[in-house]
Amino acid sequence: MIYNVKLLGLKMKNSRQSIEDMLKFRDFPNNTCPASRHVQMIAEEVYGIGDYPLLRDDPQHCATSIASVVSSLYQARSFLLSLGYSWSIDNDGNIEWKKDAQEIDPV
Repeated sequence: MIYNVKLLGLKMKNSRQSIEDMLKFRDFPNNTCPASRHVQMIAEEVYGIGDYPLLRDDPQHCATSIASVVSSLYQARSFLLSLGYSWSIDNDGNIEWKKDAQEIDPV
């Protein structure tokens, strides 16, 4: 099974596409947590109106949410690697996850 996911930052796509991808892959409550929903709000507000007042009023709170989401991303990637998946990045900045072929011991 192959999963294609856009990598934000390698080949930068426009903000609108990034927001649309975020919304497309959100599956509340199955793949969200309070921190990811907060980071989503930050992204939508900064994209939509160019500001998110809490970034000024309580930057540590925002930073904690962002760090939590990035930590979860790293954990999820490590878990997929432990299950035998590998990933590569194409020229358009897409991440492609593939299940590694497993060697079968002849019996």
